[in-house]
Parts: sequence; structure tokens; C-alpha cells
Amino acid sequence: MAGRRATRLASLQGHQAIEGTRETKPRAVKCARTPKSSAGKTQTTSAKASRTARSGKVNSENVKVEPVPRLRSRCLNEEELQKAIAHLSTTCPKLAAVIATHDTIHQILAKRSNDAFGALTKAIVYQQLAGKAAATIHGRLLSLGGDDFSPQWVLDQDLETLRSAGLSERKATYIQDLALNFKDGKLGCSEELGELSDEELFNLLTAVKGVGPWTTHMFMMFTLGRPDVLPTVDLGIRKGVMKLFGLPSLPTPKKVEEIAEPWRPFRSVGSYVMWHVANTVTC
Repeated sequence: MAGRRATRLASLQGHQAIEGTRETKPRAVKCARTPKSSAGKTQTTSAKASRTARSGKVNSENVKVEPVPRLRSRCLNEEELQKAIAHLSTTCPKLAAVIATHDTIHQILAKRSNDAFGALTKAIVYQQLAGKAAATIHGRLLSLGGDDFSPQWVLDQDLETLRSAGLSERKATYIQDLALNFKDGKLGCSEELGELSDEELFNLLTAVKGVGPWTTHMFMMFTLGRPDVLPTVDLGIRKGVMKLFGLPSLPTPKKVEEIAEPWRPFRSVGSYVMWHVANTVTC
């Protein structure tokens, strides 16, 4: 059993398929230390260095590091949602008309999750699938693991067991690699990930196999409650923008970004409204 698990983990680490087409970014390691150097000093990780920079503390060379502006402090709650509704209604009459009749907009708050591994696993399952089909496969996967569903449980299964839930071989491999990242401490719980800025979080997650921009944006919106996320490649959002603004064809991601610029700093809520307009609210 131990030999088979070692072989499986080695295979995971050699797997090179990633979600979509994107550049490979260096993986940021959080809450971990590298071996001591020859001088006997322990080298700190990039995450710890970032925290030092953000706090404005003096580093080992006695040089004060200026704090970096943070984006993580704001989280979408009931008070922020009311501000978002007021802001979007003021900046865009078309949005105002939809929001006035969108009595389920508060559901964006109910979709929050504290389970980072579970949320990212679900987002991988949902990639490029219709909502009903994805929900069925996700439900089967959770049933397989039951109360034991966790990174360790996933790593204890072979690909065929995971695929029996309806997963493709690629997605099963992605989920195993995700589990390995959590088990090794490269990814932490929602509270730890919540300490990162939007940019830091995006760079960290998209370095994981199978976790591309769309998956990262879903995690930022629905797990961490980030208020200013705009998934420009999402088909539902593009359809909503096309329908609401009377465009002759699906807008490009760049065009979506241009149209949504006035929605800042509440583009997450604007995106949720676009799903409502397109009648494809997901996750």
C-alpha cells in the first residue's frame, strides 16, 4: 500500500496539465520554512517576507520596509452588500432596474464557505460543466468520502475510485494534486488564505494544477467573500452583459472589464447580478 501511494504521489508531482492556457507562476509557500543555510540562519518564506513588508517592520539588515497597501480587510457582509447595492444603482441605471427586482441578491452572502479545500474541489468539478451535471458529480464525490472527505482521504484513493463519481481523469488528477498542496502546507485554511491580498491570492492559487483564473475567482467571491472580483472569462457574466447592455454579440473579456469599471469596488455583486440576468447563477 505504501509503495502504491508513493508511486501515485510521484505521478501527481510529474503531471503537467493545467486549467486553460496560462503562464506558469512560481508557487508561493505559506507557513513553511526552508532548511537552515550554511551560516546557520533559517531562511524565511516569501509569505513571511510579505507579512514583514506589510507590517512596516525592520528586517534583518535593519532597513525599514514600507508597508504594502492591503486589499484583504474588506469582506462582503450585509453592511457591505447594502453599500454595493447603493453604489451600483447610482452608477448604472440598467443595473438599478435589475437590482430593484432581484429579490435573491442576498443569496450571494449565503454561499460563503469556510472549507477552503472543499470549495476549491467543488470549483474544479464545476469547470466547463452545466450546473446540474456538475452538482451530480460533486454529490457523488462527497458521498464516496462521507465524513472522511478531506485532503488525506483523496490522497488515499486511486484515480479509478475518484473517477467512479463521474470525474474525468484530468479532473481527478487535479483534485489529487490540490489535496497534496493542502497536506504539504502549501495551501492553508480559509482564515490563512484570507490574510492574503487579492493579487497574492490569485498568484498562489493559479500556481496549482487545475486551478486557473475562473476557479480562483469563484473561490475569492464565494469562499472568502471578496467584494471586488470580476470573472471576465465567465460565459454567464458575458451573456448577462450582452443582454443587459444590448450588445450584438458576446463581449470579449476586455470589453466586460471596460463596462464593469464603474462597478468598482463592488464588481463581485455586479457579477452576481449578471448571472441573474443571464439566468445562469452558478456555484
